[in-house]
Amino acid sequence: MERLRGKMNAAANRNQDVQHQEVLRLSQSLDGLIVQFMVEKRASQMKKSSV
Repeated sequence: MERLRGKMNAAANRNQDVQHQEVLRLSQSLDGLIVQFMVEKRASQMKKSSV
């Protein structure tokens, strides 16, 4: 996640536009990873609480 965030920030700086297509694409990818992480974290917590 941190590596992707770094790429997104670099693209925003390089293009000097946070609305640039490359930045938006990287942002969407990062959003997907964050959602995946949260889902897995919640599943892990639910599993622990049911034991």
